Amino acid sequence: MNYQVDHDQIANNEHLKVLQILDNWYQPNSLGNIDRFIEEIKVIEKYSFNKKVYMLWDHVRFLPIYISNNVEKFGYTPEEVYKMSLFQAIKRVYWKQIPLLVKVHKDGEKFRKISKAINVKDIEAFGCGAKLKDKWGNIRTFFFKQRNLSISKKRKPLVTFIEAEDITHLYKSNLAWSRVVDKSTDIPIVRIFSSANKMTNELLSKREIEILKLITKNKDSASIAQNLNISLETVKKHRKNMIAKTGVKDMTALIYICKECDLI
Repeated sequence: MNYQVDHDQIANNEHLKVLQILDNWYQPNSLGNIDRFIEEIKVIEKYSFNKKVYMLWDHVRFLPIYISNNVEKFGYTPEEVYKMSLFQAIKRVYWKQIPLLVKVHKDGEKFRKISKAINVKDIEAFGCGAKLKDKWGNIRTFFFKQRNLSISKKRKPLVTFIEAEDITHLYKSNLAWSRVVDKSTDIPIVRIFSSANKMTNELLSKREIEILKLITKNKDSASIAQNLNISLETVKKHRKNMIAKTGVKDMTALIYICKECDLI
């Protein structure tokens, strides 16, 4: 009898549990019993296969309220992270990306003006390519997911829930980008903020997404070209462009990152 474990499905189920907890706990202007919330998150962490680092981020102090124990694989204990000053935290950022900290803040303000969401609970953000130093000075590349837990009366985030994943093995570029989605409308409002380009409406074109979905179905370039009635060279060009736009190492990494940020 086959007892093969579907780790992808387990990880997906864990993520759904996290989202359910976030939905239950979201409230404007306050967070309620934060200790109880943290205890529920710890249960998810204990049985997590993907080993993402979970964090509650205080936007007022610009420091974490809570960070999961597995941050120790980067050389820090949670207690050390809590004691870090803002200056110490910024020192862990790869120096070439320090200007991005200001840009990310400005981009968030821009999106709030574009967004139609009355309730910013409907806004989800994804960040890819952020480079931070671990305790030993090694530069690691991260992928982030962010959801609002509490907002001010002016609709600015007070506390957010962040999932951070080390994707150094998947990433090859100095490019950093974020995908912000407003799910409050029938057709989601999406904006891409990139360190390389101005704001765009989506990370990949409709044709590229179409091709990527076929790739996830194990279609090779020749069959994709035939299916879409385009040339083989056009398919190859799209594949190359998708990897360049996202900064990933290969097609396997591209599929993973695009699934993580809900693009496919």
